[in-house]
Amino acid sequence: MSLSTRRKLFLGFSSLLLVLAAAVWVFFAFYFDDVFDRIAREKLSTAVSSATHGTYELALKRITYSHGVVIARGFEFKRVGYRAEENGLTVREVSIDSVRLAGVNVWDIVFGRPLTFANLLVNDPSIHSCWLGDERAHLKLLPPDTMRAQTSNTPSISLDTVIFANVRFFSASSTGDVQTGMVSLKTYRVKWDSKTVPAPGVTSKGLQLTIPSLDFTDSAGLYVYQIRNLVVNTEDSLLTIDTIGYNPTRTLPIEEENDLQFAGVRGEGIDFAGLLAGRGVAIRSCTAHSWQATQNTIPAMIAFPIRVGLLDLPKGNLRLTLSHGSWVLLKDIDLTASEFQFDPKKPSKEPLYSKQVVFDIPQLSYTANDAVLKLGRVHADMREHLLTMGSAAYSASGSEYRLAGTRAEAIDFGKLLDGNGLSLGVLKTASWSAHQRSVSGGPKRGGAKRGGSKPSASSGGLASSLSFPIHVGRIDLPHGTIQYTSVAKDSARTASKMVTKGVSVGVWEFNLDPKSLKNQSMLFSKQVKFRVPSLSFDDGKGLYTIELRNLQGNLRDSLVTIDSLGYIPKLSEDGFAARYQYPQARTDFRCANLRVEGIYVAGLLSGRRVAVRSVVSSVWTLDSYTDKRMAADPHPPEAFMVNDLVRKITFPITVRTIGLKDGYVRYRERAAGSAVAGVLNFDHLNIIASPFTTDSKSALYRLPMQLDLHGVFVGQSVLAISAQYPLHDSAFNLSMDATVGSFSVSRVNTFLVPNERKEITDGQLDTACLKMEIVAGTSTTTLTPRYHQVSMKVLAADSKDSAGIIEGISTLAANTFILRKDNPGDSVTTVVTATTTRTRAKEEELLQFIWFSLRAALGTVVGGFK
Repeated sequence: MSLSTRRKLFLGFSSLLLVLAAAVWVFFAFYFDDVFDRIAREKLSTAVSSATHGTYELALKRITYSHGVVIARGFEFKRVGYRAEENGLTVREVSIDSVRLAGVNVWDIVFGRPLTFANLLVNDPSIHSCWLGDERAHLKLLPPDTMRAQTSNTPSISLDTVIFANVRFFSASSTGDVQTGMVSLKTYRVKWDSKTVPAPGVTSKGLQLTIPSLDFTDSAGLYVYQIRNLVVNTEDSLLTIDTIGYNPTRTLPIEEENDLQFAGVRGEGIDFAGLLAGRGVAIRSCTAHSWQATQNTIPAMIAFPIRVGLLDLPKGNLRLTLSHGSWVLLKDIDLTASEFQFDPKKPSKEPLYSKQVVFDIPQLSYTANDAVLKLGRVHADMREHLLTMGSAAYSASGSEYRLAGTRAEAIDFGKLLDGNGLSLGVLKTASWSAHQRSVSGGPKRGGAKRGGSKPSASSGGLASSLSFPIHVGRIDLPHGTIQYTSVAKDSARTASKMVTKGVSVGVWEFNLDPKSLKNQSMLFSKQVKFRVPSLSFDDGKGLYTIELRNLQGNLRDSLVTIDSLGYIPKLSEDGFAARYQYPQARTDFRCANLRVEGIYVAGLLSGRRVAVRSVVSSVWTLDSYTDKRMAADPHPPEAFMVNDLVRKITFPITVRTIGLKDGYVRYRERAAGSAVAGVLNFDHLNIIASPFTTDSKSALYRLPMQLDLHGVFVGQSVLAISAQYPLHDSAFNLSMDATVGSFSVSRVNTFLVPNERKEITDGQLDTACLKMEIVAGTSTTTLTPRYHQVSMKVLAADSKDSAGIIEGISTLAANTFILRKDNPGDSVTTVVTATTTRTRAKEEELLQFIWFSLRAALGTVVGGFK
């Protein structure tokens, strides 16, 4: 080829290059932005639709390119579709004024090659949230097959740095969008792999997230989620939050209220890759400075798995509403849990979703209606199934129970935390106390009405205040103190008081179910044993005390034994008499080796009734003293008979047999001017009474009480009495037969000399038979005494004076004209029998009326008595 030809070709090629360069310059100068904008927007829109499986679409106003920098303006990212299984809070729309993307290779975009960018800066984006259920009418329903495994035709994208600066969050509201939070996000080495199956995935080497403030409300508008100062750094696997809360937006009823708040949260060793991949939250350790919660609502609030290696939550407050009117309040809880694992799709078999939980609770209170349970210094180790308490106090209906140094072993914490009740193997205490308080005294006339309120301290009343079942294998309660106080209804004074110390109680297989209380018995246990070293009961008037020594019970055997029981005056004889204006009998009763058998335990503990087969004492004494040196009451009050008192008892009480063996009775009166009291005594008295009942539903109710008495009178005479007393008759009715054996009549001088100022100088009673019928308060007494050589002496009225002429004349007249010395007078004389009738005066008590009726009959036979 010639030189000229080569020159022509070069010039032609150069001209072509110049033309092409000019064309390229013209393209880039006038047409490149439009072509790039169209291609880029198309590819980005396709990528967004592919990455979100059609649920979102992207709209851009303009994309420009200059020196490797792309700026997108008018960025609109909107939700366009949903699937049937989707629900809850979601992003409705993202709007951005501008996005700056640096390090762009245009030809990679044009030819669809993987894209690598230097950084992405998103300035002031606005994210609008919504509840998907509220937006479904504006969205299209997507078929479920769009979620199947698929690959994308769009290129993969890599970025060195991604920054979302000052992201503003807006909540969906019927009144319009309201800004609820601010977020800043920075990530490193972000990669979106479009070929990932089944769905394109996003990975990041590092992420920094800052949320100064974020609030958003649930779909019902009842609760708001609040976050303050959240900082996340994935390079350090660290998360910190000043406060995070889940709180009601308005006041709710206490049984419906739920809230949860944490302060000073720090999470270390967080698996952010698993979090971003949707596998849930995994944290090596999580701590908080303080926290509080109402209701056990955490599982309902969280819809994703959570795993925490070590969870340390000190200084927490927790309130759990168990049922209407009952709740538990825990203060200043220190909670430590290891291997915490919560999965809403997999129920946990571990208590509090953890392998090991230890917590300390300085204060815990449980409230149910009017019942309050307070615990102090509680320590629990769930892996060891152990709980200890420094103190426990339960109060309800005027009663209070306390425990100190309590230890509970083999606790089923899972059952307890699930709200299915309390179950444990052993409950022990160092000491305990029970204080019961009740109001006594009803209307002064007419007595209490049948069917009144049950005793507040009954086991049934206490059990009904609980709302969950309780099972304890063994309960050991030593060193207990019991105090019972009864307060008069019409005043603040104490009507009666009982105190006992050193009580020990053992219970086996305690099982209480509030839903089936009627089927429970014997303190809801298979066996109960107790021991009371001593017990005292004050009548409240300062006159008498009831004292017991060494009371022991075995409820499975329905048996109670008491070493000694006493109804003991608190005042001396002179002090007692000084308390009254007119003469009153002072009584001192004591018995030993008391045995109560056949106790109806269920009725007793439920407060429904008292039923006992037998009450027997092997030794007993009764001492009655009346000081009559003061003037008699001119207007004595009406004395109530035993039948009157029994009919006033509305509480059902039944004792089939009452037995008092080997007793000693001393009856004393001290008349005016007497230096000593007159005395009559009975030895070796054995009394059997049956049945006694106030239960109108009992088959024994209509039967009269049968009394049988055998003993020795004044140390010589064998005495036998048999009586029937209808306790439920409105009138005073009684039938009695008695026999008296031989004794020297002078034996009664111990009573006659001080009080009657008469002395039996001679005489012997051979035998005496007595029959008395009392009908409606009128007695018919038939007495047949056999005696001989009775004589007497009349003494001076004042025990300090000697007998004078007057007393001598009176003695002669009595022995000559008044006394019948012998009955019968000789072997052929008929024995004199006296039959007398007497009507009871309203002030006469039972034994007093019987004595007056006997004395009238005795005076008819012997003479000298009225």
